[in-house]
Amino acid sequence: KYVELAEAEAKKTANSELLLAQVYKTAGSIYSAKDVLDVTLQYYLKAYEIYKSSNKTEEIFKMENNLAIVYAGTNNQEKALQYFLNVYHYQKSKKESDKLLKILNNIGTIYLGKNVDSSLYYFHKADLIAKTLKNNTLTAYVYTNLARAYASKKDKKNANIYFEKAFSLINTPINNSLKAFIHESFSGYKLEEKNLDDAIKKKK
Repeated sequence: KYVELAEAEAKKTANSELLLAQVYKTAGSIYSAKDVLDVTLQYYLKAYEIYKSSNKTEEIFKMENNLAIVYAGTNNQEKALQYFLNVYHYQKSKKESDKLLKILNNIGTIYLGKNVDSSLYYFHKADLIAKTLKNNTLTAYVYTNLARAYASKKDKKNANIYFEKAFSLINTPINNSLKAFIHESFSGYKLEEKNLDDAIKKKK
């Protein structure tokens, strides 16, 4: 109902196209929060097309980032990667380090199941930025992802180094979902090694 009413109102205004894009973007966000990703995608794509035809550069890349996240959620890795790379090149020109790091982290995560060396390349680029930001949350994500990538390469030495670095931040002000991500990633790594004792010990 909200979308139909908002659409009708937007079409009555002078700047109807851009208002419609905003309606579609908001609708996409609502469905995204409900995890209805196919409908989310429909609305985001509608907004994206309007922003492209209106040459709204910043909005185009915001939508590409949203689209990449949704495609990643639907396991369409090719599309997710395509949009994340577009946003990466844009963010490089904007010099917004925290946003660039998040994009690098997302690209590395997409590559994790496809090409571990590419994954490591992007995670290490993220790590270089993390060193300049002094943001424990972002740094802990990067360390954990580097550890996961090395673990998937069966490189125990580097996997252990980066898990240790991630755990060194566990008692700093980072959120509980990130703490859980670190613990679960480490436990998965240890279970993979058939080392149940270590997994249980770190979980405590």
